[in-house]
Amino acid sequence: MKKEITAIYICWVFVSVLFLTYLVVKFYPTYKDNEIPLSTDITMIVFLPAYFSMLWLVVHLKSFFIRKQRIDVIISIIILLVAFIYSILIMDFSFITNVFISFIGLTIGFIHYFITEVLFRKSVLNTRLA
Repeated sequence: MKKEITAIYICWVFVSVLFLTYLVVKFYPTYKDNEIPLSTDITMIVFLPAYFSMLWLVVHLKSFFIRKQRIDVIISIIILLVAFIYSILIMDFSFITNVFISFIGLTIGFIHYFITEVLFRKSVLNTRLA
């Protein structure tokens, strides 16, 4: 059963990287020289969850290279904090709205991270716990 879950995990990560990269590039918000700013606001519905899911995937994958847990946690917090601040700055809403929308995107990205972690922990590749 672990071999099947390992195959599912590898496919999940591979498809996630491809699909999330496509969504982030395709729906990156551009407010300058935009005739219909509402369409840019709507693309944020797709962009932010994809952006944060991709960042949580980076947080997951960096743990393969960093073995010390304290350094791993510190780098993860720095990555997510910088990404959160960046997401607030690229939006053209009020500050409270930006924080709320970014928090929703961060939460959706965490769900993707949680699924990735569950698949990883049940796979053969899980050597972190051993």
